[in-house]
Amino acid sequence: MTLAFIAVTVVACGGKKTTAAEDVSTESSETKAAIAHLTKDEYIAKVSDFAANPDQWVFKGDKPMLIDFYATWCPPCKQIAPILEELAKEYEGKIDFYKIDVDKEGELAKAYNIRSIPTLFFIPTEGDPETVLGALSKEAFIEKLDELLK
Repeated sequence: MTLAFIAVTVVACGGKKTTAAEDVSTESSETKAAIAHLTKDEYIAKVSDFAANPDQWVFKGDKPMLIDFYATWCPPCKQIAPILEELAKEYEGKIDFYKIDVDKEGELAKAYNIRSIPTLFFIPTEGDPETVLGALSKEAFIEKLDELLK
C-alpha cells in the first residue's frame, strides 16, 4: 500500500523537471512583461519628478499609465494583483502598468499622501491623474483603463 502511494506521488508530482534558476528566469520574464515594480529613482525618470515640480503634475510618460501603490501584507492588494497582471497583458503596448511598494518606497508614498492601500493612479497622457482608493472589480478596472485610451 505504501509503495503504491509513493508511486502515485512520484507520477503526480514528477512532471517536467526544471532547476531553480530556470523557474526564476521564467517567472521574472513573465512578470517583467506585465507589471514593473518602481523605485523612487525609476518613478522620477519614467513618471514624474515630484521634487522638481511639487505644485504641478508633469507627466513624463508617452502612453497612459496605471500605478498600484500596495503593500505585500495588504489583503485587498493581494486580491487585485492577479486582475492587474491579467489586464497588464491585455493592454500591453497601450497602457504602462507599475507597482510601488509603500513599505519600500516611503518617500513616494509620503509625497502623494498615500494613507490607504491599495491606492491606484490612473494617469492619462494629458491632464491630472485620477486617484482611486481600494480594490476594484475587473469590470471597474476595464472601464477606467478604457477611459484612459479615449
